[in-house]
Amino acid sequence: MQRLLDQAAILLLCLVGAYFTTGLGTEIVAAMLTAVCAAMLATYFSIDGRKTGGRESVWISSWICLAYAAAGIFRAELLLFLPAMIYICLDEERPAFKWCWAVPAAAGLASGAADDIWIVLLLGSLAALMQYRRASFDSMRGEYRNMQDAARERSMRLEQKTRELREKQDYEVRLAMLSERNRIAREIHDNVGHLLTRCILQVKAMEVVHQGEPEIGEQLEAVRDTLTDAMNNVRNSVHDLHDDAADLGMELRSLAREFTFCPVKLSYDGGSPPREVRLCILGIVKEALSNIARHSDADRAAVTVVEHPAFYQLVIEDNGSVWETESPEGIGLENMRERVSVFHGVFRIIRDSGFRIFVTIPKEGKR
Repeated sequence: MQRLLDQAAILLLCLVGAYFTTGLGTEIVAAMLTAVCAAMLATYFSIDGRKTGGRESVWISSWICLAYAAAGIFRAELLLFLPAMIYICLDEERPAFKWCWAVPAAAGLASGAADDIWIVLLLGSLAALMQYRRASFDSMRGEYRNMQDAARERSMRLEQKTRELREKQDYEVRLAMLSERNRIAREIHDNVGHLLTRCILQVKAMEVVHQGEPEIGEQLEAVRDTLTDAMNNVRNSVHDLHDDAADLGMELRSLAREFTFCPVKLSYDGGSPPREVRLCILGIVKEALSNIARHSDADRAAVTVVEHPAFYQLVIEDNGSVWETESPEGIGLENMRERVSVFHGVFRIIRDSGFRIFVTIPKEGKR
């Protein structure tokens, strides 16, 4: 758009210059119309060559300017509008195209075809200055856009790093919390649980000693029942703490690290499934990795766990050959199938370009 405005301004100034030098005769009007047509065609091919990268369009634009400048040798009025061609040529990068107008224009001016050389030189200099201003503006605009893109890219990288740090921090906090729960569960089990067990055994021993004393026996029985209830409550609390502290993602990562037969790529986005589902997925993964080590010649494996709105999905795959020693009704695969059937899930095997196990376990309300 800026090119068109600049060329319109240059042509208007050329027309004003021609009016004050030679007047607006028929030849001047015809020269102006010729210059407008040539400028429009040259501009079109020049822009097209920049967009598409085609050299043919640039050649056509340069030849139009060259032909116009050469025609000025024979028609002096055409040279009065030569600054419009100068503006177009100076926009090219290659020197041959940039200065193609200079030789015929100089020949035309030197031959005396144009009596008012000063107006052509003045407007040509103005066209060169306008082209330089536009090129500088485009360069500054390009640099500004590059700076915007770089700033946006840095902002995206910063947001990604911040998100990764936040996720890592949340993971470390959860890991510390789970470790503390496990420690508390162990402390209760090892200390309080053992003390209660010893107390129960001691009360039972006292009941044997005082079998002939009903009153004391009833009191000891009440104490034993109370200690048994306390023991059951402690056991349930320990189990609840251990279940809350268990994290499926952490356990799968531990399995992947400890599996030495081949590298295992783990992709986990399974959330926090219920205890029964967690144990089912763990059992299937352990059995599958064991089968890979025993029956496959794979050099890499992958485990993927994804939580969907209605079900949990587990995919285990390797790039080894088919497990020939593990039949479709083998014990390991049958155990996996039975685990999934408890939840009314889907268990599917694909033996193509490796070995794949697809498991789908519906959520509680979707079964």
